[in-house]
Amino acid sequence: TIERSDLSDDNKKRYREYLLDDILSHFYGDYSYHGEKRLFAKETREVIESICDSTSPLFVAALIAADDGDRDKCIENYKKMFHFNNEDTVPDGEDANKITTAFNEGRKPWFEYDPELKLYKRFQYGEPQIDKESGNQLMFKNVIIIFTYHGLCAGDNPSGWIDIELVGGGDGYYASDGKIIPIKWKKDGYTDVTQYYTTDGEKLTINPGKTWITYLQDDNKEGCIVE
Repeated sequence: TIERSDLSDDNKKRYREYLLDDILSHFYGDYSYHGEKRLFAKETREVIESICDSTSPLFVAALIAADDGDRDKCIENYKKMFHFNNEDTVPDGEDANKITTAFNEGRKPWFEYDPELKLYKRFQYGEPQIDKESGNQLMFKNVIIIFTYHGLCAGDNPSGWIDIELVGGGDGYYASDGKIIPIKWKKDGYTDVTQYYTTDGEKLTINPGKTWITYLQDDNKEGCIVE
């Protein structure tokens, strides 16, 4: 979520901008070429919704909002994050009809696979997670789970903001079509694009569609429960 009910309106705005900057850097590397200038001046919600949509990627939204000069530079330096299958492909792994990502005792969101829709439905706090604008339950073709370091942000941090290490590498999982396989992830630098690999070192290819990525603590791998 990009909302924080415990923050003032000004801090909420700063919090959203921080998250969006972090998300863009994670997915698309160094996307900004003019300091404070942002490539997505409006449509914040549309940007967030299309982050993992292969038919409407965030990169395209950023280019539309950019001027021609920025657009050319983005295209020249663009490196894609995901590699897609040409057709729907079931991973050669274990059954994954329900995936729980337990961050702690009080927060245990989960995904349930719908074989008719071939999508994972997301739940949290004991009920379906509903999109406020559309009224529909959140559903995803792919679920990716990354294990990485979590710690409290340094300095004055009364709200307990969490610092998640996005640079480095480690283990993870990729689930689609009711199956799940172990994977590896790697991100060389803050402005580099995260890459995903199979356990034998090949680039991971995923199914076209919306993808949810969850970051779990690297010392909490038992928090990922697959049924």
